[in-house]
Amino acid sequence: MHIKQFIGAARLFIRSCREFAPGSLYIFLKNHIIRRTKNILRIKEETQPDILGIEITTYCPWRCKDCYVPVELRKDRTVIEEDLLSLTLTQTRKYGIRLYGYMGGEPMREDTIPLILKVASQNRDLTFIICTNGYDIARHGASQFINAPNVGVLLSFDGFEETNDGIRGRGSYKNVMQAASQLNQLKRIFGASITVRRENIDEVLSTDFISHLSNQGFKYVALVKYCATDEAHKDCEVTDNEIISRLAQLRMKTMTWPIFLQTNLVGDFFSFNRRSAHHTIYLGIRGDIYVKRENMLLPIGNVWSQTFEGIMTENTVVYGEKYYPINL
Repeated sequence: MHIKQFIGAARLFIRSCREFAPGSLYIFLKNHIIRRTKNILRIKEETQPDILGIEITTYCPWRCKDCYVPVELRKDRTVIEEDLLSLTLTQTRKYGIRLYGYMGGEPMREDTIPLILKVASQNRDLTFIICTNGYDIARHGASQFINAPNVGVLLSFDGFEETNDGIRGRGSYKNVMQAASQLNQLKRIFGASITVRRENIDEVLSTDFISHLSNQGFKYVALVKYCATDEAHKDCEVTDNEIISRLAQLRMKTMTWPIFLQTNLVGDFFSFNRRSAHHTIYLGIRGDIYVKRENMLLPIGNVWSQTFEGIMTENTVVYGEKYYPINL
Protein backbone atom coordinates (compact mmCIF):
# COMPACT_ATOMS: atom_id res chain seq x y z
CA MET A 1 0.00 0.00 0.00
CA HIS A 2 1.43 3.37 -1.04
CA ILE A 3 1.82 6.00 1.70
CA LYS A 4 -0.48 8.38 -0.19
CA GLN A 5 -3.26 5.82 0.00
CA PHE A 6 -3.43 6.16 3.77
CA ILE A 7 -4.64 9.70 3.11
CA GLY A 8 -7.26 8.42 0.66
CA ALA A 9 -8.34 5.65 3.05
CA ALA A 10 -8.71 8.11 5.93
CA ARG A 11 -10.72 10.53 3.79
CA LEU A 12 -12.93 7.68 2.56
CA PHE A 13 -13.58 6.46 6.11
CA ILE A 14 -14.49 9.96 7.35
CA ARG A 15 -16.74 10.53 4.36
CA SER A 16 -18.42 7.12 4.82
CA CYS A 17 -19.09 7.80 8.51
CA ARG A 18 -20.74 11.07 7.55
CA GLU A 19 -22.76 9.84 4.56
CA PHE A 20 -23.71 6.22 5.40
CA ALA A 21 -26.04 4.94 8.11
CA PRO A 22 -23.85 3.68 11.01
CA GLY A 23 -25.45 0.21 11.16
CA SER A 24 -24.88 -0.40 7.48
CA LEU A 25 -21.30 0.84 7.58
CA TYR A 26 -20.51 -1.47 10.52
CA ILE A 27 -21.83 -4.61 8.78
CA PHE A 28 -20.14 -3.89 5.46
CA LEU A 29 -16.79 -2.97 7.02
CA LYS A 30 -16.84 -5.99 9.33
CA ASN A 31 -17.43 -8.47 6.54
CA HIS A 32 -14.87 -6.78 4.29
CA ILE A 33 -12.22 -6.97 7.02
CA ILE A 34 -13.05 -10.62 7.72
CA ARG A 35 -12.66 -11.46 4.02
CA ARG A 36 -9.36 -9.62 3.64
CA THR A 37 -7.97 -11.12 6.86
CA LYS A 38 -8.79 -14.64 5.67
CA ASN A 39 -6.99 -13.96 2.39
CA ILE A 40 -3.91 -12.68 4.21
CA LEU A 41 -3.78 -15.54 6.72
CA ARG A 42 -4.69 -18.43 4.45
CA ILE A 43 -2.13 -21.21 4.30
CA LYS A 44 -3.21 -22.96 1.13
CA GLU A 45 -2.03 -21.63 -2.21
CA GLU A 46 -5.45 -21.91 -3.78
CA THR A 47 -8.05 -19.25 -3.17
CA GLN A 48 -11.50 -20.35 -2.08
CA PRO A 49 -14.58 -18.38 -3.15
CA ASP A 50 -15.58 -15.47 -0.94
CA ILE A 51 -18.64 -14.23 -2.86
CA LEU A 52 -21.73 -16.07 -4.02
CA GLY A 53 -23.35 -14.50 -7.07
CA ILE A 54 -27.07 -15.35 -7.08
CA GLU A 55 -29.13 -15.46 -10.28
CA ILE A 56 -32.38 -14.41 -8.65
CA THR A 57 -34.12 -14.07 -12.03
CA THR A 58 -33.22 -13.97 -15.71
CA TYR A 59 -36.02 -11.53 -16.58
CA CYS A 60 -35.07 -8.06 -17.81
CA PRO A 61 -37.14 -5.56 -19.83
CA TRP A 62 -33.98 -3.88 -21.14
CA ARG A 63 -31.99 -4.94 -24.20
CA CYS A 64 -28.43 -3.85 -23.43
CA LYS A 65 -25.84 -4.42 -26.11
CA ASP A 66 -24.02 -7.78 -25.83
CA CYS A 67 -25.95 -8.95 -22.73
CA TYR A 68 -24.83 -12.44 -21.70
CA VAL A 69 -28.41 -13.53 -20.92
CA PRO A 70 -30.15 -14.94 -24.02
CA VAL A 71 -33.18 -12.94 -25.20
CA GLU A 72 -35.63 -15.78 -24.50
CA LEU A 73 -34.47 -16.07 -20.88
CA ARG A 74 -34.83 -12.30 -20.45
CA LYS A 75 -38.56 -12.80 -21.08
CA ASP A 76 -38.88 -15.44 -18.33
CA ARG A 77 -40.31 -13.91 -15.12
CA THR A 78 -39.41 -16.90 -12.92
CA VAL A 79 -37.85 -15.98 -9.55
CA ILE A 80 -35.50 -18.28 -7.66
CA GLU A 81 -37.26 -20.49 -5.07
CA GLU A 82 -37.03 -19.29 -1.49
CA ASP A 83 -36.21 -22.81 -0.24
CA LEU A 84 -33.31 -23.06 -2.69
CA LEU A 85 -31.93 -19.70 -1.61
CA SER A 86 -32.25 -20.50 2.11
CA LEU A 87 -30.62 -23.93 1.66
CA THR A 88 -27.69 -22.44 -0.25
CA LEU A 89 -27.12 -19.61 2.24
CA THR A 90 -27.14 -22.03 5.16
CA GLN A 91 -24.45 -24.14 3.52
CA THR A 92 -22.29 -21.37 2.05
CA ARG A 93 -22.12 -19.32 5.25
CA LYS A 94 -20.70 -22.42 6.99
CA TYR A 95 -18.10 -22.46 4.19
CA GLY A 96 -17.10 -18.90 5.16
CA ILE A 97 -18.87 -16.84 2.50
CA ARG A 98 -20.22 -13.59 3.91
CA LEU A 99 -20.91 -11.54 0.78
CA TYR A 100 -23.79 -12.31 -1.59
CA GLY A 101 -24.56 -10.54 -4.85
CA TYR A 102 -27.96 -10.61 -6.55
CA MET A 103 -27.68 -10.65 -10.32
CA GLY A 104 -29.94 -11.26 -13.29
CA GLY A 105 -31.50 -10.30 -15.59
CA GLU A 106 -32.67 -7.33 -13.59
CA PRO A 107 -32.69 -8.43 -9.93
CA MET A 108 -34.60 -5.46 -8.50
CA ARG A 109 -38.27 -5.89 -9.33
CA GLU A 110 -41.53 -5.86 -7.41
CA ASP A 111 -41.58 -9.68 -7.28
CA THR A 112 -37.94 -10.06 -6.16
CA ILE A 113 -37.61 -7.30 -3.56
CA PRO A 114 -39.79 -9.05 -0.89
CA LEU A 115 -37.59 -12.17 -1.13
CA ILE A 116 -34.38 -10.11 -0.95
CA LEU A 117 -35.60 -8.28 2.15
CA LYS A 118 -36.82 -11.47 3.83
CA VAL A 119 -33.51 -13.28 3.33
CA ALA A 120 -31.57 -10.22 4.53
CA SER A 121 -33.66 -9.99 7.71
CA GLN A 122 -32.98 -13.68 8.42
CA ASN A 123 -29.20 -13.23 7.94
CA ARG A 124 -28.38 -9.84 9.42
CA ASP A 125 -24.69 -10.63 9.88
CA LEU A 126 -24.20 -11.20 6.14
CA THR A 127 -23.78 -8.62 3.38
CA PHE A 128 -26.09 -8.56 0.35
CA ILE A 129 -25.49 -6.48 -2.78
CA ILE A 130 -28.04 -5.93 -5.55
CA CYS A 131 -26.53 -5.19 -8.96
CA THR A 132 -29.20 -3.16 -10.75
CA ASN A 133 -29.76 -0.69 -13.59
CA GLY A 134 -31.44 1.61 -11.06
CA TYR A 135 -34.80 1.85 -12.85
CA ASP A 136 -36.92 0.64 -9.91
CA ILE A 137 -35.19 2.96 -7.41
CA ALA A 138 -35.44 5.93 -9.79
CA ARG A 139 -39.19 5.35 -10.16
CA HIS A 140 -40.19 4.18 -6.67
CA GLY A 141 -37.38 5.24 -4.32
CA ALA A 142 -35.38 3.12 -1.90
CA SER A 143 -37.35 3.53 1.32
CA GLN A 144 -38.05 -0.22 1.41
CA PHE A 145 -34.38 -0.75 2.32
CA ILE A 146 -34.29 1.59 5.33
CA ASN A 147 -34.71 -1.34 7.73
CA ALA A 148 -32.26 -3.55 5.84
CA PRO A 149 -28.81 -2.28 6.92
CA ASN A 150 -27.04 -5.30 5.41
CA VAL A 151 -28.36 -4.64 1.88
CA GLY A 152 -26.38 -2.45 -0.52
CA VAL A 153 -26.78 -1.52 -4.17
CA LEU A 154 -24.41 -1.57 -7.13
CA LEU A 155 -25.70 0.66 -9.92
CA SER A 156 -24.60 -0.80 -13.22
CA PHE A 157 -23.67 1.56 -16.07
CA ASP A 158 -20.90 2.11 -18.59
CA GLY A 159 -19.81 5.72 -18.86
CA PHE A 160 -21.16 9.24 -19.28
CA GLU A 161 -24.67 9.65 -20.70
CA GLU A 162 -23.94 9.40 -24.43
CA THR A 163 -21.65 6.38 -24.12
CA ASN A 164 -23.78 4.59 -21.55
CA ASP A 165 -27.08 5.07 -23.37
CA GLY A 166 -25.49 3.88 -26.59
CA ILE A 167 -24.80 0.58 -24.82
CA ARG A 168 -27.76 0.28 -22.43
CA GLY A 169 -30.53 2.27 -24.07
CA ARG A 170 -31.77 5.86 -23.90
CA GLY A 171 -32.67 7.02 -20.42
CA SER A 172 -30.51 4.43 -18.65
CA TYR A 173 -27.95 6.98 -17.45
CA LYS A 174 -30.62 9.28 -15.99
CA ASN A 175 -32.13 6.33 -14.11
CA VAL A 176 -28.75 5.60 -12.53
CA MET A 177 -28.18 9.22 -11.46
CA GLN A 178 -31.72 9.51 -10.07
CA ALA A 179 -31.22 6.27 -8.14
CA ALA A 180 -27.89 7.51 -6.78
CA SER A 181 -29.59 10.68 -5.55
CA GLN A 182 -32.32 8.66 -3.81
CA LEU A 183 -29.77 6.35 -2.13
CA ASN A 184 -27.67 9.33 -1.03
CA GLN A 185 -30.64 11.00 0.62
CA LEU A 186 -31.42 7.83 2.59
CA LYS A 187 -27.75 7.24 3.51
CA ARG A 188 -27.78 3.79 1.95
CA ILE A 189 -24.56 2.04 0.98
CA PHE A 190 -24.21 1.97 -2.80
CA GLY A 191 -21.58 1.93 -5.51
CA ALA A 192 -21.06 1.63 -9.25
CA SER A 193 -20.39 -1.42 -11.40
CA ILE A 194 -18.63 -0.40 -14.61
CA THR A 195 -17.93 -2.80 -17.46
CA VAL A 196 -14.72 -1.89 -19.31
CA ARG A 197 -14.82 -2.52 -23.05
CA ARG A 198 -13.10 -1.18 -26.17
CA GLU A 199 -15.63 1.58 -26.81
CA ASN A 200 -15.53 3.07 -23.30
CA ILE A 201 -12.08 2.33 -21.85
CA ASP A 202 -10.74 5.85 -22.44
CA GLU A 203 -13.77 7.33 -20.73
CA VAL A 204 -14.36 5.09 -17.71
CA LEU A 205 -10.67 4.82 -16.78
CA SER A 206 -10.21 8.58 -16.83
CA THR A 207 -9.87 10.82 -13.78
CA ASP A 208 -12.75 12.92 -15.13
CA PHE A 209 -15.13 9.98 -14.90
CA ILE A 210 -13.97 8.78 -11.47
CA SER A 211 -14.15 12.36 -10.17
CA HIS A 212 -17.69 12.61 -11.55
CA LEU A 213 -18.68 9.41 -9.71
CA SER A 214 -17.21 10.73 -6.46
CA ASN A 215 -19.09 14.02 -6.85
CA GLN A 216 -22.35 12.08 -7.36
CA GLY A 217 -21.86 10.28 -4.02
CA PHE A 218 -20.32 7.03 -5.24
CA LYS A 219 -17.71 5.79 -2.76
CA TYR A 220 -17.19 2.30 -4.19
CA VAL A 221 -16.52 1.46 -7.84
CA ALA A 222 -16.18 -2.05 -9.25
CA LEU A 223 -14.43 -2.11 -12.63
CA VAL A 224 -15.15 -5.33 -14.54
CA LYS A 225 -13.56 -6.48 -17.78
CA TYR A 226 -16.05 -7.09 -20.60
CA CYS A 227 -15.98 -10.68 -21.88
CA ALA A 228 -17.59 -11.42 -25.24
CA THR A 229 -20.22 -14.15 -25.32
CA ASP A 230 -19.41 -15.07 -28.93
CA GLU A 231 -16.71 -14.59 -31.57
CA ALA A 232 -18.67 -11.83 -33.30
CA HIS A 233 -18.06 -9.48 -30.35
CA LYS A 234 -14.44 -10.35 -29.58
CA ASP A 235 -13.32 -6.98 -30.96
CA CYS A 236 -15.20 -5.31 -28.07
CA GLU A 237 -12.82 -6.90 -25.55
CA VAL A 238 -9.70 -5.24 -24.17
CA THR A 239 -6.68 -7.34 -23.23
CA ASP A 240 -5.83 -7.91 -19.57
CA ASN A 241 -2.44 -6.24 -19.99
CA GLU A 242 -3.92 -3.11 -21.54
CA ILE A 243 -6.50 -2.74 -18.77
CA ILE A 244 -3.96 -3.38 -16.01
CA SER A 245 -1.61 -0.80 -17.49
CA ARG A 246 -4.39 1.78 -17.60
CA LEU A 247 -5.52 0.87 -14.09
CA ALA A 248 -1.99 1.40 -12.78
CA GLN A 249 -1.97 4.90 -14.25
CA LEU A 250 -5.39 5.66 -12.77
CA ARG A 251 -4.29 4.34 -9.39
CA MET A 252 -1.35 6.75 -9.23
CA LYS A 253 -3.66 9.70 -9.94
CA THR A 254 -6.40 8.80 -7.44
CA MET A 255 -4.47 7.60 -4.41
CA THR A 256 -5.62 10.42 -2.12
CA TRP A 257 -9.22 10.44 -3.34
CA PRO A 258 -12.03 9.35 -0.97
CA ILE A 259 -13.22 6.53 -3.20
CA PHE A 260 -12.63 2.74 -3.15
CA LEU A 261 -11.75 1.24 -6.54
CA GLN A 262 -11.89 -2.54 -7.04
CA THR A 263 -11.31 -4.67 -10.14
CA ASN A 264 -11.58 -8.34 -11.03
CA LEU A 265 -8.05 -8.22 -12.49
CA VAL A 266 -5.86 -6.64 -9.79
CA GLY A 267 -8.09 -6.54 -6.73
CA ASP A 268 -8.53 -3.27 -4.88
CA PHE A 269 -6.39 -0.21 -5.60
CA PHE A 270 -4.88 -0.28 -2.11
CA SER A 271 -2.97 -3.52 -2.70
CA PHE A 272 -3.15 -3.72 -6.53
CA ASN A 273 -2.62 -7.47 -6.25
CA ARG A 274 -4.82 -10.08 -7.91
CA ARG A 275 -4.82 -12.14 -4.70
CA SER A 276 -6.90 -9.38 -3.10
CA ALA A 277 -9.57 -9.67 -5.81
CA HIS A 278 -12.94 -11.17 -5.07
CA HIS A 279 -13.32 -14.84 -5.98
CA THR A 280 -16.89 -15.43 -7.00
CA ILE A 281 -18.86 -18.62 -7.38
CA TYR A 282 -22.35 -18.57 -8.86
CA LEU A 283 -25.76 -20.01 -8.01
CA GLY A 284 -28.10 -20.48 -10.97
CA ILE A 285 -31.85 -20.03 -10.68
CA ARG A 286 -32.38 -23.83 -10.69
CA GLY A 287 -29.71 -24.72 -8.16
CA ASP A 288 -26.66 -25.21 -10.37
CA ILE A 289 -23.32 -24.02 -9.00
CA TYR A 290 -20.92 -22.47 -11.52
CA VAL A 291 -17.30 -21.32 -11.58
CA LYS A 292 -15.94 -18.90 -14.17
CA ARG A 293 -12.89 -20.10 -16.08
CA GLU A 294 -11.54 -18.57 -19.31
CA ASN A 295 -14.63 -16.37 -19.60
CA MET A 296 -16.92 -19.42 -19.37
CA LEU A 297 -19.38 -20.32 -16.60
CA LEU A 298 -18.81 -24.02 -15.96
CA PRO A 299 -21.33 -26.06 -13.90
CA ILE A 300 -19.72 -28.05 -11.07
CA GLY A 301 -22.77 -29.37 -9.19
CA ASN A 302 -26.30 -28.71 -8.00
CA VAL A 303 -27.27 -27.88 -4.40
CA TRP A 304 -30.57 -29.76 -4.70
CA SER A 305 -28.67 -33.03 -5.05
CA GLN A 306 -25.30 -32.27 -3.39
CA THR A 307 -24.05 -30.29 -0.43
CA PHE A 308 -22.06 -27.16 -1.20
CA GLU A 309 -19.10 -28.53 0.75
CA GLY A 310 -19.29 -31.76 -1.24
CA ILE A 311 -19.28 -29.81 -4.49
CA MET A 312 -16.25 -27.79 -3.43
CA THR A 313 -14.20 -30.85 -2.40
CA GLU A 314 -13.82 -31.74 -6.07
CA ASN A 315 -10.45 -30.55 -7.40
CA THR A 316 -11.31 -29.99 -11.05
CA VAL A 317 -14.16 -29.58 -13.50
CA VAL A 318 -13.95 -31.06 -16.99
CA TYR A 319 -15.12 -29.05 -20.00
CA GLY A 320 -14.52 -30.51 -23.44
CA GLU A 321 -11.03 -32.00 -23.27
CA LYS A 322 -9.69 -29.59 -20.65
CA TYR A 323 -9.53 -29.76 -16.85
CA TYR A 324 -10.10 -26.57 -14.85
CA PRO A 325 -9.37 -26.10 -11.12
CA ILE A 326 -12.38 -25.35 -8.93
CA ASN A 327 -10.30 -23.48 -6.36
CA LEU A 328 -7.65 -21.09 -7.67
